[in-house]
Amino acid sequence: MSKKHFYFYALILFFFSSCYAEPPQKKDGGDTGGDPKLDEILINDYPNDNITEGESVCPYGYVNCEGICVDIRSDPENCGGCYNVCPPDNICYNGVCVNSNPCPYGYTLCGETCVDVLTDHENCGGCGKKCLACEGCTQGICLSICAPPQICCNNYCTDTMTDPYNCGGCNIICPEGVPCINGTCGPTDPCAGVECGWREICCNGECVNPMFDSNNCGYCGNVCPWGSSSPDPDENRMGCLNLSLGVYNLCCGGSCIPVSNRACGDCRSRCNSGSTCVGEWDEGTATCTFYCAY
Repeated sequence: MSKKHFYFYALILFFFSSCYAEPPQKKDGGDTGGDPKLDEILINDYPNDNITEGESVCPYGYVNCEGICVDIRSDPENCGGCYNVCPPDNICYNGVCVNSNPCPYGYTLCGETCVDVLTDHENCGGCGKKCLACEGCTQGICLSICAPPQICCNNYCTDTMTDPYNCGGCNIICPEGVPCINGTCGPTDPCAGVECGWREICCNGECVNPMFDSNNCGYCGNVCPWGSSSPDPDENRMGCLNLSLGVYNLCCGGSCIPVSNRACGDCRSRCNSGSTCVGEWDEGTATCTFYCAY
């Protein structure tokens, strides 16, 4: 082989050996000359927080501390930089070690404000624990401020015995048109849509005057007894003849009053001076009639 051919082949061999040579290796700690404290590179769009040994890329806002991505803004073990450990009574806030509670005695730092978590409505018992509008913070516990029998439901006080939207408890809604009666969704209101006249009220679907209605005296269902509730007819007869027993009553001005000289059988019948209201019993009909006698 001639020298010319030898140099030619030697040149080709050198060319190919250069192409397949091992690439230069990173120094320990990444691309910063082996100093792990400087190996902090912030790169966007990396989905994983942890990285493998030798890599130097971290999600945005994190830095590489010996192969682990950490947030040096809040990590007390790497506060402001790798290996910068905060004292035990400090926290890492925006990359600076600060006293975990720089507030006066009895107060707690919530965000940037010192608050009393025992009484603070927005931080009751701890930061961010907000009480409802109808609750107060007492000893760190949110308690209802509603007057009994009302309770706190959906930020307002309500009586669950009558509220159709909170019937028997919060958020228990009665069907449309069905009232809440004693905490239970009751039957449809018979007075729904009934319009009564002046001084009248609707009772069980009928308009009545509570000033003089003996079955609804003052309010619906208040009955003024006319006669004894006893099945013994002698009770009624005795009450008819002796008004002091108060067996017979009238509804006058929205109140039940016994038959007397002021209302002798009727609210408008008043006995004059010298006369007395007496009762006359009819055995045939078992009824009593009242009149003023001299």
